[in-house]
Amino acid sequence: MGEERYKKYIVVFLDILGFQDKIREAGNDPSKILSMADLLDAVKEKVIELHQGIPDNPHLKVRIFSDTIVLSCLDEGEAFLSMVPVISLFQASMAQQGHFLRGGIVAGDHLEKNYTIFGPAIIQAYKLEKLAIWPRVVIHASVWSDFKPKVAEWVKGMTLLPSPDGLTYLNYLQHAFIWTVEEEWKSEYRGGKISFPWPTSLDMFDAHKNAILNRAKASNVRANIDVLTKYHSLAEYHNMVAEIMCKYLSFPIKGSDPILPTPAHALHIIGAVWAEEFQSKAFKDDSEEKRKKFWESKMAALSKKCDLFLTSRIDLIDTFPDLYLRPNRQP
Repeated sequence: MGEERYKKYIVVFLDILGFQDKIREAGNDPSKILSMADLLDAVKEKVIELHQGIPDNPHLKVRIFSDTIVLSCLDEGEAFLSMVPVISLFQASMAQQGHFLRGGIVAGDHLEKNYTIFGPAIIQAYKLEKLAIWPRVVIHASVWSDFKPKVAEWVKGMTLLPSPDGLTYLNYLQHAFIWTVEEEWKSEYRGGKISFPWPTSLDMFDAHKNAILNRAKASNVRANIDVLTKYHSLAEYHNMVAEIMCKYLSFPIKGSDPILPTPAHALHIIGAVWAEEFQSKAFKDDSEEKRKKFWESKMAALSKKCDLFLTSRIDLIDTFPDLYLRPNRQP
């Protein structure tokens, strides 16, 4: 009999918000029960589909029980960086369908054997999910503790967001947008078309906004002030990212500029990496000038679309009137 030992894993614990209410509402109705089962099957397929679409991805395991989703992979190299697009795109695509996620991510001791999983990491990820309160995925410092200082600084600045409550969470909307833009531009350069199981980059913010508005208007959400407050926090996050995108995508970048963790710099660096990648593959005969000109033209066009983000902002007072004290009005 072999000796079992913990190994270091990245463990993601996710909860589909509102799913327990759906179970209660379904009762013993066969059609509603089938609908929920189909949803969970679709969730697993979507995670696998997203994971397979990410280059150099680590081996990822997906487990679903009731409204809980557990993702795990060995913490080898910088595995977390490969998982970020999967989690971000999964959050964004689920949100578009009106299913918001809350969760925690931890790097730590974990054991997987056949159908059994356990260990300190999954317990800590579960506890983080409870601390998250509103729909976001909180990330423990253990995830980037082994990164080189410059890599850790970039990851925290580009991928994560700090909050006043001391927690750090995944900036999924911004990351999903940047990854989608990158893949759309690569596909266009190749002369092909690409189809994603989530909104295009130009539709992503409006789709996210509409999903939040639909949940905020739901009678069961409006009737529960605690739940309504959670979606207010999500709307604040949406507005913050929209403003960040507008501010930094129009920020001119020069060769001498420091490498800062902003959306514009992220796409600028992706462009440089992308040019090198294409140089060594199918487009090696293309001149560096041609690739650079294409990327810069796309960046210039995107920088002029600030209204794309600004018009997607959510009017908090209009959407959540019960959470604001309005001044008395004279008849």
